[in-house]
Amino acid sequence: MFSYNRFIKNRQNFLKENREEDFVFIDSESDILLSAPHGVPQTRLGIPKHEEIGSLAFALELYKRLNTKFIAKTRNNFDDVNFDEHSPYKTKISREISKINYIIDFHGLASSSEMDVNLGISLGENIKSNVDLYEKLFKMLKKNRFNTTVDTPYCGNLRTISGTFNDNAWTIQVEINSKITNNPKYKEKLELLLSIFENWLKNISKI
Repeated sequence: MFSYNRFIKNRQNFLKENREEDFVFIDSESDILLSAPHGVPQTRLGIPKHEEIGSLAFALELYKRLNTKFIAKTRNNFDDVNFDEHSPYKTKISREISKINYIIDFHGLASSSEMDVNLGISLGENIKSNVDLYEKLFKMLKKNRFNTTVDTPYCGNLRTISGTFNDNAWTIQVEINSKITNNPKYKEKLELLLSIFENWLKNISKI
């Protein structure tokens, strides 16, 4: 049974255990990599940015359920690994890319955003190797009444993790409204969203 308190506690414990590390990479036999680059504060072009705690908690929960490969930023080193052209985070993905077919990169939207989920596909560039896989996810979200946008406000292009590796793997940048991940009032919606992604990822190789 899903526990919101455990969902939050897992993230807190993960960051506490790895607070001395710049990032953590966990390998597995899976060819899916779940990424959470903004679970701690970042600095972009000298400007501090708040952490997206829900994106890390969401990715971590899915990793625990599915035993995929997993990578997450765990320390603020005054950088932004999703924006910076070069980073140890991206270098690690590059070294593992031959064993990765799918990269799902999780981020958080402001709670004031109208949409529940945004899928960044860079005008189709990131998903070109399997459009059906993207359409399956999109339809599942819509069917369950999640307000879902595509490439708005973020499209996962250029120097993002999705854009950097879209020639090597099927990639997508998933933005989730922080009110769903951070507010216990939306626990049932969070549980449903986790189930959608869990079922989608379980069947990813069949689509």
